[in-house]
Amino acid sequence: AGLAFLVGLSSEILGVHTGFPFSAYWYTDALQPQLFDVPILIPLAWAMMAYPAWRIGELLGNRPVTRAFFAAAALTAWDVALDPQMVGQGFWIWPNPGQYAGIPLINFVGWFAVGAVLFGWWALGARAPGRPSRWRLTDLLGPLLYAWTWIGETVAHALFFAGWTVAIASFIAM
Repeated sequence: AGLAFLVGLSSEILGVHTGFPFSAYWYTDALQPQLFDVPILIPLAWAMMAYPAWRIGELLGNRPVTRAFFAAAALTAWDVALDPQMVGQGFWIWPNPGQYAGIPLINFVGWFAVGAVLFGWWALGARAPGRPSRWRLTDLLGPLLYAWTWIGETVAHALFFAGWTVAIASFIAM
């Protein structure tokens, strides 16, 4: 969680101040407190979803490289749901709205790249959650949290936030 927090915070600080790797954007004052113009809640969200995404990667990939790939893809898929909701709530702004619900597509490439760095680091053994030799209920917590988020984001977009287009895209992506 600590490594995911630091990678998320570093990438967001870099992103806010340079536009790399997500494209140009900034956070409004709606989320406080902030550190270097990044709300502390943001790297906490990276840390929160890193473990469930990693466990999804373990379910889909047998080798460290494929685990990291699928975990980065799972984390990026979550952003397909997250960004339209947060932009709609006025938490961050894209000065050059993009092709997907106002989000530039390069943002998702950036998410995948940052996820690949994080999960590649984990896959190489830098404090990675241990791969279970057999799946127990506690090992299923990550996939269950991911599934909860998947269904929750889909329903929330369909009923309250960005609408059916984003709900369907989120469902398919996740």
